[in-house]
Amino acid sequence: PKLVDMFIGCKMHTIDLTSCHLITNELLHRFTRMKSISRLVIKGSSLLTDKAVAFITDIPHLKDLILADCSNLTNKSCYSLSKLKNLSCLNLRGTKVTDKGILFLIENEGLIYIEEFDLSNTSVTHAILLPLIKNCSFIKLLNLESTNVTSLPCIDGEGMCISSRNFREINFSNCYFTDDTNFSMFFKCLNLKVFKFCGATISDFSFLDFIAPEAISFPRVITNTDGSSPFNSLIHHDFKLLNLTNCLSLDLVDMGYVGMIHSLTELILKNCRCLKSEALNPIVSLSRLKTLDLEHTNLTDSSAIYIFPFLSRLVYLNISGTLVSNLLLKSQVLNHCYSLTTLNLNNTTVCNRGITCLRIVYLTSLFLSGTFADENTEQILLLNCPNLKNLTLKNLQTDSLNKEDD
Repeated sequence: PKLVDMFIGCKMHTIDLTSCHLITNELLHRFTRMKSISRLVIKGSSLLTDKAVAFITDIPHLKDLILADCSNLTNKSCYSLSKLKNLSCLNLRGTKVTDKGILFLIENEGLIYIEEFDLSNTSVTHAILLPLIKNCSFIKLLNLESTNVTSLPCIDGEGMCISSRNFREINFSNCYFTDDTNFSMFFKCLNLKVFKFCGATISDFSFLDFIAPEAISFPRVITNTDGSSPFNSLIHHDFKLLNLTNCLSLDLVDMGYVGMIHSLTELILKNCRCLKSEALNPIVSLSRLKTLDLEHTNLTDSSAIYIFPFLSRLVYLNISGTLVSNLLLKSQVLNHCYSLTTLNLNNTTVCNRGITCLRIVYLTSLFLSGTFADENTEQILLLNCPNLKNLTLKNLQTDSLNKEDD
């Protein structure tokens, strides 16, 4: 407490108490005497109660409030937060707030200027969605990951009066939607650009015809009710990011459509073990790609040698845990990815015989953990990759592979 009191006269704008798990109501009360604070971050404190939030309302210029994983905060905190009329960022992740508290906040104009709102890992439902969208005209980002949202309200007709024109990103990851959820009626009146559905259950992707996303993250199982590929609806949109991490239902047809989304600059296929190596070949058409994550896919040397010469703009490439070997490195196709700055080869079978062939001028970060590299690898790379700054060599393997030709 005495240390905190030393700063009370200072004009502090940001207080970050992340990992200060022992912070108490009394100690936080001392921090609130710093009336200049505009951003307060508290994460993972189980000792704070609703009483602490009541103290926070004494900070007149507070704009960003992060109370993530403060597990003892309840709806009573929402009643206090309604007094803070200038909040632009509010994070209540992992608290005990419910629809009742959030609706009270909305009705009492506690969120009138909110731009970023995180309610992930709470028990809120779809009941808050329509009031939130209609009354929070500045909202840009809404995170409802791992909540009790199971359906979406119909905003057709009412959608014309929605004032939230800045709304850009919504996260429904790990939400379990009912089969009759009408995504189209919800999304078509919104101007959203970033959609996240990782781990969610969705059975109808026809809503993709009504949106113009810049980035989208799909759930594990991607099938339309009529059996068609949902990616057919995406080829007409100019979006930048497609995240298909852990997708279990991708096939060659789906990837054919993905290869037609020529605007993509970032593609993530992490853990898509369902795809055969040749199903990755349509990636060659994505010449604008700057980020490609193929970690734990079935990528082989032959597919990699075929694909990478077409991706000269790559800046970040992750092929860790794939089936590539020294054959890929010896082919030198990666050396023609002139913009490449980060390369992840963790947990592959490459060794110094292949690594010697790496000559990527702008490469700054290289990951070789779990490979067959050895103590001589660093010296080899210092000569061949002059801009290399970060080299990771952990849990290296020892095997006869290092001594034999491929």
